[in-house]
Amino acid sequence: MARRGGPALYEILGKPKQGGSPSGGGAPIEPPSGSARGLGFDTRGLGFFALLLGCVVVAYLIGVSRGERIGRERLAQERAEEMRLIESAKPASAATAPSGVARASENQAVAAGPAAAGSSAPATAPQPLPPAEAGEPREKGLNYFVLISTLPANAEKIALFFRERGLDARVVSDQNDRLREVIVLPGFPGSERNSPMVQELKSRIRTVGAYWKAANGGSDFSDTYAKRFDG
Repeated sequence: MARRGGPALYEILGKPKQGGSPSGGGAPIEPPSGSARGLGFDTRGLGFFALLLGCVVVAYLIGVSRGERIGRERLAQERAEEMRLIESAKPASAATAPSGVARASENQAVAAGPAAAGSSAPATAPQPLPPAEAGEPREKGLNYFVLISTLPANAEKIALFFRERGLDARVVSDQNDRLREVIVLPGFPGSERNSPMVQELKSRIRTVGAYWKAANGGSDFSDTYAKRFDG
């Protein structure tokens, strides 16, 4: 039975409390604050990463292009130097010989050793050397140019090639029992490393080395080095 002068029971039950949510519902859902700002931050970060990645790719391509250009220039310089050595080693008569006349063989194309000071006679092509004598050719305390350390068969082939072109190449033992060193005589004291005679010998090695590379490939022995023999 309804109370007089007061609200009905269903009105009391259906009326929301002060500061509360309507009956039958949970807490009001509000949109998360700062969602737009968060989306804007992610977009800017992605754009910055893409720009950085683009800069890295461009720098890499520039570096690769520059490296390839430098490599081509060095290769061209090496080939030009090889051709210069070969041309300088050819006797003058070979360039003017008639086509029907046999040209001088490359065995005589290497320039001769340093001529005596003050001599006006033209340098002659060196003659092939006979087979090397057996035994240790080195003298203790002297330095010798080392062409290569390689297998015995290859060492003999290289030494023969140099001997046929006037350089006294020898095959000697190596620290590794499986290998042999190819050296060029004569030896010289360490104090004469920069003397004209030693520099001329090194130049002749480079010249014959250019022939070897042209005929067989591989090294031109321009990296030959002097090694002291202590027995």
